[in-house]
Amino acid sequence: MTNSTIKRSVESKKKALRNRRASQVPSRERCELLLGSIPTAGPLLKKLRNDNDIKQKAIVKFGFSQSHVSEFEKGTRKADMDIIEAYAEKLGINFYTLLIELLKEQRKQVDEQIAELELENQNA
Repeated sequence: MTNSTIKRSVESKKKALRNRRASQVPSRERCELLLGSIPTAGPLLKKLRNDNDIKQKAIVKFGFSQSHVSEFEKGTRKADMDIIEAYAEKLGINFYTLLIELLKEQRKQVDEQIAELELENQNA
């Protein structure tokens, strides 16, 4: 395959993911806003990927570079809808179901931090 053929194939896969997602409910802007509030999305999805015996290469095949996926999973790159859609596809779940689960996990972590702060405040 030539580089231009590979590039067209990658763009085609990304476009298919966006089209599938566009036919679903919440707006793109709302989802991007929600994703921005989940700083731990990458590490959480890495754990889910590993728990389901999915190789990082499977996410790369959706048109992301190895470094993009690696940085995302380390938490040094922000989540975007395209990469979350790739994880949802490989995990066999709906994009919005995955987004909701990420938000619930984030809320759980925030609740734990609040509880720790409250305990420290009581002991101060």
